[in-house]
Amino acid sequence: IELATVHVGFLRDRAKADLLDAIDAARFVPERVILRGTEVYFSLPDGMGRAKLPPAVDRKLTTPMTVRNWNSVNRLCALLDD
Repeated sequence: IELATVHVGFLRDRAKADLLDAIDAARFVPERVILRGTEVYFSLPDGMGRAKLPPAVDRKLTTPMTVRNWNSVNRLCALLDD
C-alpha cells in the first residue's frame, strides 16, 4: 500500500465489531478498509474525493468519524511530540 493513499478515520467511540460485515467491501475494490479499535484505516488509490467506501462506512456507523490523510496524521503526531 502506498502511504499517499492511506487515510485514517478517527471515531469518537468504538465501532460495533460487525461494522465491516455490514458492508460488501468487494463492491468497492480497489478501495480497502481495516477497523482497529477507534480507528478506521482506508486505502484509497483514487483519492478521497472520488472514494465510495468511506461514505458507505460512515452510513453504517453509530458514532461520529473524522477522516485525515496519512500526511496530516503524521504532522499532528509531530505537533504532539513537541
